[in-house]
Amino acid sequence: MFEVTVGLIAFCCLFGAAMLTLLLHPRLSPGSRAKETHEVVKLSIGMIVVMSSLVLGLMTASLKKTFDESDTEIHRLGTQMLVLNRTLLAYGPDAGDARALLRTYAQHLLQTAWPPNGGPSVLGDDASATLLNQLDGSVQSLQPNDARLRRIANEAGAQLRALFAQHYTIIDQSYSQISGPFLFILVFWLTLCFASFGYNAPRNRIVIVTLLLSAASIAAAIFLIVDLDTPLDGLVRISPTPIATALAHMNQ
Repeated sequence: MFEVTVGLIAFCCLFGAAMLTLLLHPRLSPGSRAKETHEVVKLSIGMIVVMSSLVLGLMTASLKKTFDESDTEIHRLGTQMLVLNRTLLAYGPDAGDARALLRTYAQHLLQTAWPPNGGPSVLGDDASATLLNQLDGSVQSLQPNDARLRRIANEAGAQLRALFAQHYTIIDQSYSQISGPFLFILVFWLTLCFASFGYNAPRNRIVIVTLLLSAASIAAAIFLIVDLDTPLDGLVRISPTPIATALAHMNQ
């Protein structure tokens, strides 16, 4: 998976840079190992550490907010399908075709957005658009013959328009928001930070284990950020329960 690859690359860059400077430090010239040089390196890297920490925190908070919003939209979509189904049920047997199309749409959404084999999520495919258009045509073709049925048909039309909007809102939110160059720069900043950690550090097991755990922790944070960027894919993904629950009720 892409997020795992990014996390592993980040870990290798961070820990590799720390180990490289840790091994090369004794071979540096006396001037490169002087106290003054060490102070300049420490002050310069301190600025990069602050910037990297701020960027990591802001990215995590922003993507977590987007993830939560996507989860809310999925719950809203399930609710709208239930409400539309209830409205069509109230219309009577003439709306049976529309209800069948709505169930088919829900089944298709479950199979494509949450594939049973664990494959990549697919939203906004041609089949979904076709089912929604057929559902719209079925609702528009209803021919109410009294005031009550006309009111129900109008409600169904309004609910279907809301369902359309919700569907395309979820599609829009499913696209990646992280810029590749920006992620590269962030990993580069962190690599410089870890390279400085190995500079002038004592060569012992505690230092190596500490650097290893620190690199693993930062790489895990980057993995989480990239994983949150795709709410319907990866290890951390939105649950299909709202759609599955709506489908179960529609099948009753």
